[in-house]
Amino acid sequence: MCPENVTTRSMQRITIESLESPKMLKEKQCNKCKKILPVSKFNAGKSYKDGLQYTCRDCQKEYDRARYISDPTYGDRRRAQARKFWKKNHDPAKERNKKLVLQYGITIGDYDVMMKEQNNVCAICGNPASMEYRKVLNIDHCHETKNVRGLLCSRCNHGLGAFGDDIDVMASAISYLINSRLKKVV
Repeated sequence: MCPENVTTRSMQRITIESLESPKMLKEKQCNKCKKILPVSKFNAGKSYKDGLQYTCRDCQKEYDRARYISDPTYGDRRRAQARKFWKKNHDPAKERNKKLVLQYGITIGDYDVMMKEQNNVCAICGNPASMEYRKVLNIDHCHETKNVRGLLCSRCNHGLGAFGDDIDVMASAISYLINSRLKKVV
């Protein structure tokens, strides 16, 4: 859609939304203490117009503390409410996918493709994923470039980590093992 075709009302909405987004705001006034504070002093709130709660963290903490003291069952009700929400909204597959995307930049689908390409075995030792703790292989990645290298069993993944992904140290360890096999045991 061309800018000429955008109505004045939608242009106003876009302008207002962009001004009120937490990324653009630098300061905000707390509704309780009336102090003007940096936005970092406010908790996020999806349901609020600007994406931040109306009260600063200190005022909210004070309110919560007073509420817990004045109503002994308040904490139990909050925990029960949180458990109910978690049970209703908990989706392990969705959480795993989110973790994979955030940590490694891959999806569950990408992971499944890698498993298929590796025939469901560790890329180093060839042990099957079924022998692993959760029947999954660890995602091996370069800590410098963040590139995913392959899928490894826990032992191989820990081994690489113990050697700090240093090829020279690993080559030295291989040489050590070869030489120790060739020597006579005293």
